[in-house]
Amino acid sequence: MEKGDWKIVVILAIVLLLAVLLAVNLGRLFSTPVATDVVRQVVNAT
Repeated sequence: MEKGDWKIVVILAIVLLLAVLLAVNLGRLFSTPVATDVVRQVVNAT
């Protein structure tokens, strides 16, 4: 591995994690109306 390769691996890992979280959140939003309140709480907490 070259010196710059680890940055690419880290970026890909972060993107993959965000994609999974987004998919899970969208699934919850469509399955339960309560999820909108949860999202608001998370947004307010950050």
